[in-house]
Amino acid sequence: MITIKDADAAWDVIRNAQREMASAQEQLKHYDDEQQDLLHDLELNDHDYHECARLAKELKAVRRKRRELKNLCEVLAPLAEYVKTNQDTLYRFGEVLGKMRKAEDNTKKRLYMCRGDRRGEIIGGDKKNGHP
Repeated sequence: MITIKDADAAWDVIRNAQREMASAQEQLKHYDDEQQDLLHDLELNDHDYHECARLAKELKAVRRKRRELKNLCEVLAPLAEYVKTNQDTLYRFGEVLGKMRKAEDNTKKRLYMCRGDRRGEIIGGDKKNGHP
């Protein structure tokens, strides 16, 4: 069964796709720059064995994080593009979600009262003749 929480979660993912994509791209640029700095350091400076090993480990960590971000960008790209080109559809989805929330609130406010028992007698009334 689809709940309002499911719809809210989907809405959050859709609404934040472009922001997440931009953030991932910005971080990716940072890691690209860091990778280049490490490579230049290894290329241009003389280091002893232990310093080279430390720089290699750091480069490995940077490249792994960079790969994670590239993968994220690749996954988010279609959704971010869709969001960019379909703003009107997303606006309508937001309206639909608002209507769903309102309907859910209305169902929570309903009060159901039993008007009689199974034998047809009216509760709270005269049990002999079935009248209040």
